[in-house]
Amino acid sequence: MAESPVPRMERPGFILSLAGSILILSAGLLIVSLVAPVGLVFLSRPGEGWRGALFLLYGIFAALVGIVALAGALLLHRKKQVRGGVLLVVSAVASLVAGGGLLVGLVLGLLGGLRGLRWLKREGSAGVPSARRLALLAMAALVVALLFGGGLRRGLEAGTGTEARTLEHDGLLRLYHLHVPPVYDGSRMVPLVLVLHGAGSDGPGTYLLTLGGWNRLSDREGFLLAYPDGIGNRWNDGRSEDGPRGSKADDVGFLTALVERLSRDYRVDPARIYVTGISNGAFMSHRLACDTAWAAAIAPVAGQLSEDTARACSPRGPMPVLSIGGTRDSLVPWQGGEVSVGRRRLGRIHSAAETTRFWVDKNGCPPAPRMEDLPDRDPGDGTRVQVESYGPCRNNSEVVQYRVEGGGHTWPGGLQYLPEWLAVGRTSRDMDATEVIWEFFQRHPRAG
Repeated sequence: MAESPVPRMERPGFILSLAGSILILSAGLLIVSLVAPVGLVFLSRPGEGWRGALFLLYGIFAALVGIVALAGALLLHRKKQVRGGVLLVVSAVASLVAGGGLLVGLVLGLLGGLRGLRWLKREGSAGVPSARRLALLAMAALVVALLFGGGLRRGLEAGTGTEARTLEHDGLLRLYHLHVPPVYDGSRMVPLVLVLHGAGSDGPGTYLLTLGGWNRLSDREGFLLAYPDGIGNRWNDGRSEDGPRGSKADDVGFLTALVERLSRDYRVDPARIYVTGISNGAFMSHRLACDTAWAAAIAPVAGQLSEDTARACSPRGPMPVLSIGGTRDSLVPWQGGEVSVGRRRLGRIHSAAETTRFWVDKNGCPPAPRMEDLPDRDPGDGTRVQVESYGPCRNNSEVVQYRVEGGGHTWPGGLQYLPEWLAVGRTSRDMDATEVIWEFFQRHPRAG
């Protein structure tokens, strides 16, 4: 008896499925471009080859999930399109769980795939001998995605001595990651460094951004290291015009409570508590310098002083400030003005020069700077670094501006976390921001 053909998928369902799978494939390939360089960096470091291999395997899997999803969409328009629907649905879910999918891709993939599932219920599996193989392949993809999606972050923390912890503040359970160096034994007072993520990121994301540099420095120098998380992956950095999704949490209070908690649990030197951060975390660093008495020095990266914070700023005394910024930063403009993403306005900021002048005036620094051009260690990175230093200022404070000519919204010496053409711009290889910042912190314990 001849097989009764399974009806072809209607054009709208096929278009939805195809569009969804292409988005999933694109996201998978983007993940390959991001994690492969990180994997190669870790592979080159003694004792961290396993972490590099994890990244490379994750990238390969992300690409395979995208390819499988695309194949599923094409099958949807042929005789086996029902089984392809099953495959696409699970692949879309797998891709999202693994971190390689876009929400839009998931929605589009599910719309097309669920249409296929309805036909499966109506037509049965007769005449499609490969249905079980496709289902098994889809389930295998989901299992691997679950392993990688949950295991990747745990893999980042494994073997680094970094532990996820919580702290209740203002009725909210707040998350932070703490790194205690192996040499810490409580016999002496040690510095504490807070590293604040940018908007949309978190503690583990900042670990990746800096390629684990802060952890290695902590182990070498013996200081405590904390990566706190903002609510909704954002900090309430003092900008009033931050849209409906801007954080309204009491982050100054939370970070103060975190410092107090760690000072009770460990022998933290109150004169050596430092703050650094990128983007939203950089804006938050400026706010902490203005609104708290415990920060000994700050080092904002890719984030100047906002106009709102400047108007309300009343530092308790001279504040050593080292700032790093790229002249080609399209997200936080070097020349200041309005920060915006698309049509969303995110507040006005001072230029890099105005920010430096603000802290020079607050600290009572000599008006004439010392200028230095750093060696062009990597002529191929398209950047040059110029250092503008003011000091000594009151209480031996200092203000230093690292101008990364041609640099983007990035952490110098860190991960190129997105391709240059995706708004973030270039990452300078002429300096290691993490090392530079720590050297600055070491020179500036809090006076008094």
